[in-house]
Amino acid sequence: MYKRQPEIDFIRRTYEILHGYRGKYNVTLLINCCIGLLILPKEKWDKNLPIGDINQNEWGISPNDIKIATDYKINEVVRHLRNSIAHYRYTFSYDSTNKKITEITFKDMQNRATHNNFELTISVKNFKKFLYKFSQTMLNKMEKVNTSPALVQNKILNKK
Repeated sequence: MYKRQPEIDFIRRTYEILHGYRGKYNVTLLINCCIGLLILPKEKWDKNLPIGDINQNEWGISPNDIKIATDYKINEVVRHLRNSIAHYRYTFSYDSTNKKITEITFKDMQNRATHNNFELTISVKNFKKFLYKFSQTMLNKMEKVNTSPALVQNKILNKK
C-alpha cells in the first residue's frame, strides 16, 4: 500500500467543505475554495487540464458569458480564472433587494500595461457548478494516474 498524494486529499477536502457549507458566507467560501478546487489542480497538473470547448450544460459556463476571450477551450478558461483570482481581478454584483452576491465578473490581462484579454460574468450558481465539474474531472484524472499499475509498482519498489 502507498500513501496518497496530499494534493488529491486537499482538493477532495476542499470540495467537501464547499459542498457541505450552508452558512451566510457562501460566496466568500467559494472564492477561498478556488485555491483548492481551481488553482492547485491547474498549477500541479497543468499539462493534464481538459482541452475541450466550454459549454453551459456540462461546465456551467456558456461562451456567451465570456465577453472577452481569444480561446473558449476549458484549459484556457481555467488559466484566465486562475489569474483573475490570484491577482484579485474579480468583482461582485449584488441583488438590490436582498443585497446578496448574485454574479462574479472575472478579468485577466496579459500584463499590467495592457487591456483585459479575458472577461467572464457568471452567476454564483454556475461558477460553483464549474468548480465542482472541474475539480471532479481533475480528481478523476489524478487518481487514475496515481493508481496506475506502473506508478504503484514504482512506489512499492522505491519504498524498499
